[in-house]
Amino acid sequence: MGPNFSTSSSNWFIGSFAILHFLVVSIAGLGPLIVYLMEGSALKNNNSELRKLGKQILTIISELAAAGGILGSGVVIALVGLRPMPITLVFNIFFWFIVFQLVCFIAGISFTFAYYFSWEKQTRNHRTWGLLASIFPLIPYIVFSAAVSFITTPGNWPVTGNVWQAVFNPSMIVSLLHRAGAGVSLLGVLIIALHIFRVKKTESDEKAYHQYAVKFGSKLALRALEAQVLIGIIRYFFVSEEGKKMISGGSLTAIWSVGILAGLVAWAFLFFSSRKKELTNGTTFFLAALIPVVLAVSLMGITRSKERGEFSIRGVMTRMDEIVTVPVAYQAGGAKTGESIFKENCGACHPGLAGDAFALAKLRHPVPVELATYLRDPSAYNKAMPPYKGPLEDMKALIAYLLDIPLEQVKIE
Repeated sequence: MGPNFSTSSSNWFIGSFAILHFLVVSIAGLGPLIVYLMEGSALKNNNSELRKLGKQILTIISELAAAGGILGSGVVIALVGLRPMPITLVFNIFFWFIVFQLVCFIAGISFTFAYYFSWEKQTRNHRTWGLLASIFPLIPYIVFSAAVSFITTPGNWPVTGNVWQAVFNPSMIVSLLHRAGAGVSLLGVLIIALHIFRVKKTESDEKAYHQYAVKFGSKLALRALEAQVLIGIIRYFFVSEEGKKMISGGSLTAIWSVGILAGLVAWAFLFFSSRKKELTNGTTFFLAALIPVVLAVSLMGITRSKERGEFSIRGVMTRMDEIVTVPVAYQAGGAKTGESIFKENCGACHPGLAGDAFALAKLRHPVPVELATYLRDPSAYNKAMPPYKGPLEDMKALIAYLLDIPLEQVKIE
């Protein structure tokens, strides 16, 4: 028997894990593109300091990409174990996109290493490797953003069942841009954190390099924060009406406001410190820039999660894993049969990560009475599956369909 987490504790566990994963992926997903652009500018303007900084960031990105893959696997395992119903439905909808994402993730890591190891040699294909290394990591980033924004704003998918409407849901683009702003601002404060404490500990050329890196990181974070705060405000108009009520005067007002305020605090500090001749000390940078940026990104993530209210997937599935509505494409027309009942109540998750329902039914509950008991109360068998609450005749038709036996053989009460 696995661990018995409450809904609240499982949400906090998954949320903390997911935020850590997002912080890593935001840098690893967008970092190669930033590095590619940095190197292009450095080569054009013969800026050795910028190119040196680019290689340092590329080194870190290579490590973060591997860490992001491990954390991503951990998030998926946690989600499947703690919230199997919503994650199964999302996986079924985005299945081929997720497969494509994994292929691009592997290709992205390969091209990133090729880009890194050809950095000093400047081989003929070096910039080509860099271009490919910057493009492929963006695909998992886009798919991730589409899937996460779908659970908040599924749009017309519950009506049409069209996978493209699930991908390009109402908040997909604005959420993608918001996450991109967060990712670039995180990269900027990472550059600051790597160099700010070294400025006073080194001399001459090295000191000048660290000063340059801090100023570059400040400018990068400053521009990204401007976009992030602006898009964060714009995103308000793309959430559901219930979500708007929660943000404006509801339970999420404080979280959302503090997130915006933290971003503004970091922006104000970076704006005024960038105009000083002397760099601010490292501790002040850490407290006034790095912590507020991480706080802003984290609180915005919490807001996106909690604005779904009672839903795991808004309008589709509650946080108690009860299906509210299923697309017509998932249902069979005409009179209710075992097949139509199955598609309406079970088709969202079977087949898929939840497994082959027919094989599982025949293997574990081959007797109709046993299967009926299981379907009425799966939690008694430690299964996170919603109970079937349909009428008796529908239950009989469903059991006959699952066990592939004549309806007359289903003797249940």
